This record gives sequence, structure tokens and C-alpha cells, in this order.
Amino acid sequence: MPLYGSPLRSGASHFIKKPILDENEIAIAMEAALGNSSLKKTSESLIKRPQKLSNDLDFRCPDGIVLSDSLRAQAKKIAKYKKLPVTIFGETGTGKEEYAKLIHRERCSIEGLLPFVSVNCGNIDDQMASSLLFGHIKGSFTGAVSTTNGYIGDADGGILFLDEIHCLSKSLQQRLLRVLNDGTYERLGDTKQLRSSFMVITASTKNLDLEVESGRFLLDLQMRLTGNDIELPPLRERKEEIPTFVELFFAQERVKVSAEELTKIIKKCQSFYWQGNVRLLQRAIQALIGTTAMCGEPVNVDALPAWKAMFPPASAGIPNEPKKESPKKCDQVAKEIQESILQALQEDRNLHSSMDNYESAVIAAALTRHELLQDVAAALGIPRSTLDNKKKKHNL
Repeated sequence: MPLYGSPLRSGASHFIKKPILDENEIAIAMEAALGNSSLKKTSESLIKRPQKLSNDLDFRCPDGIVLSDSLRAQAKKIAKYKKLPVTIFGETGTGKEEYAKLIHRERCSIEGLLPFVSVNCGNIDDQMASSLLFGHIKGSFTGAVSTTNGYIGDADGGILFLDEIHCLSKSLQQRLLRVLNDGTYERLGDTKQLRSSFMVITASTKNLDLEVESGRFLLDLQMRLTGNDIELPPLRERKEEIPTFVELFFAQERVKVSAEELTKIIKKCQSFYWQGNVRLLQRAIQALIGTTAMCGEPVNVDALPAWKAMFPPASAGIPNEPKKESPKKCDQVAKEIQESILQALQEDRNLHSSMDNYESAVIAAALTRHELLQDVAAALGIPRSTLDNKKKKHNL
């Protein structure tokens, strides 16, 4: 991808090189400028400060986003070094797009207004995907009544956020790879080469390493997207943040709750598993507010819904914490690994197999000592994504 020195960032929506070889180029530039006016409004809305909250709540989440200090600091660093791509991993509803928007706001605070184009690859129809991403020229297919920039063109000079990147077809992955390599692409129905320079942020609920191994995702594209990996933990591992989330959602709905009732609601929310994470928690609070409003009653904890997705998978009973291995089982693992090490010292053993056994035992023991996976990863001195991969490898 070209360096981020595009003159488009100085305020121009398009520029035309002389001599003009294509008589339609001026018309295309005018249409692009009209499209960019709406794009500018979208970017402006993204960097607007959210509504005023209480002083305490405003201090905890000044931009309306609840994040750990480390994740917030990481966003600031990413914004300062924009050449590296970013991949955000996390379950559905953990706030991947909100984190991408935070990076955008940090960049805008440094460089001024920049485009932010968000694309959910899982919602793109295969037949229209090429046109939506790369644009098309007028008359290139039935219904193409005007020339369009496409998401790639609209993102020039700013950020292109590709959510659920693993859903793109192989052919679109190939075309995207070319843009990321040298910044060039063609509109649908056109042979003219265009250029777009942007920072790419991708997000996925899938493990891209496994997607590559299965043949569903191009290794070359994964390598091109490798840069800053951000792991957003699920809400069940961020229970200390649930009080802030609940207060924030009530504040956003402009609903006041008594301190006593708020404490009860928070406590009950912390007891759930939340398969849908932050998004599901917000819907639950909205449902609670709506139910009490329809009944003409003050907000109370009894109106909080208990949807199936709030419980652990395949469970319809009382929510519970994931079961930990018993100390007895942990002691047995320790005994087995000690015997394995002694045998390895006395006779020839396969080194890889021995190291795998040791790694599995160390991780299993750490899992029994810590409640949150992020704490396990920190204790072992490895990234959270590495811990997830090793858990799968050893079937822990």
C-alpha cells in the first residue's frame, strides 16, 4: 500500500492528472465529490463527543466506551503508527467496531477529519460484493445508473474497517490482497486502474489461523493483515466492568434508577453468562426499561429479562461459572508429568511429545489458579490469542 501522504487528505475529494485521456473522468470526479460530502458528515458524526454523563461516569468512560486502560492505551499507539494493519478478535457483541471507531477518533485528533468506512463482510451479497467494495461504472450492469467509488475508494486517506473478514469469498480476497499490496484496483466494468491509500482494520469472530488451515482464507491475505492483534475478551471475563456498562446504558436512555435498585440490577447482571456479550447486556437493559415504562412502574430488578442467550450454551438452568479442574485432578497431572520428566532423563524420549506434555500440564495448572483467561495469559506471559490456540491444541 502506498505511503499515507495522499493529497486527498488536504481537503480535495479527487484529483485529475493531465492530460485528460478519459472524457468521463471529470463527471466521475464530480459524482465522487457529491458522494464524499455525505461521507464527511458520517466521519464528523463518528468523532462527536457523546452526550454529557455524570462526572463519575464521564471519568470512567469519557467517550462512552468501557475499556481497560491497556486497551485504551493500545488504541492511542495504533493511531500514531497507522501503517500497520489492525486485526480485532473477539466474540460477537464484544465491541469490535466500537474499538475501530476509537482508533479513528484518535487519528482524527492527530490529523484532522478522516474517512471511516465500515463494512460487514457477512452481510454482503456475493453477486453485489465486487460492486460494493470496488465500485462500478455507469452501465456496467443492469441497474448501474451512475458511477460509484465503492468502499475502497471512499476510504482513501482514512480507515477501512472490514468486519467478519473471514466471510469474503476467495475471489474477493484475491482482489483485496492486490489493493493492500500496491493500492491499485479497478471498478466493476472498467479497465482503468485507480488508487486508494487507507489504513485497514479487520475484525473476526473466527480464528484466522484455523481458517487458513481449512483452506477458507488465503495465507497471503492473512500475512498482509498481520500487524497489531487486539483481543477483546467476552463480557463474562470482564464482570468488573458490568457496573459501568449498566450505569452507562441507563444514562444513555436518560433513565434514573435508585441506588438500591441499581445495585440489585448490577448484581443480577453479573450472575449471567452473556453469550451475546455487551450488545446483549444493552438489549436486556433496554428491555427492562421498556417493560417497566409500559407498566407505569419505576425500574426494578424483577423486570430484567432472562433470555436463553444470557445463560451458558446448552443450559436453561441457573447461570453458573465454568467448572474448574479439581485439585485432585491437578495433583494427578503433576504426578504424571514428574514421572514423564524422570523417564526422559533416563531413556530416549521424543522431545516434541515431552514438551507438549509439559506445556499442557503447566497451562492446566494455571487454569485452576485463575478465574479469568486474561489473568491466565498474563500469568504465563503469553498473549490471550496464543493461550486460546494452546487450549484448543491440548483440548483443555
